[in-house]
Amino acid sequence: MGEIRIGTSGYSFKDWRGVFYPEGLPDRDMLRFYSRHFDAVEINSTYYRIPSPRTFEAMVRKTPEGFEFTVKAHQEITHARGDVEGAVEAMKESIKPLVESGKFGGMLLQFPYSFKLSDENVDYLRKVRDLL
Repeated sequence: MGEIRIGTSGYSFKDWRGVFYPEGLPDRDMLRFYSRHFDAVEINSTYYRIPSPRTFEAMVRKTPEGFEFTVKAHQEITHARGDVEGAVEAMKESIKPLVESGKFGGMLLQFPYSFKLSDENVDYLRKVRDLL
């Protein structure tokens, strides 16, 4: 049977200070603190902007062995459907540090409500799967 992981969608929420995070904890230490209590997190910011690999390298360093990241696919892949090949390649390049460290848990492709079952959409899903 598979392993069950517990995490949240994101970790850098200022309103968690005094509730989860200690008051005065610097932003740069939030992930390190979070990873002491959870073993997974979803990175949602990648939907809006594909970060450089250095961003994920820093996240890898701040988390313990066994921690996993689920990365939300960029909106170009799930909503705009423009240069999907370019967007997928940029995402793959970005997450290399996660993959190489063994901390990549998966990619979440969150499609809009309008994404219905159709031959065209099934073909698109297959295309994206093959590119990934």
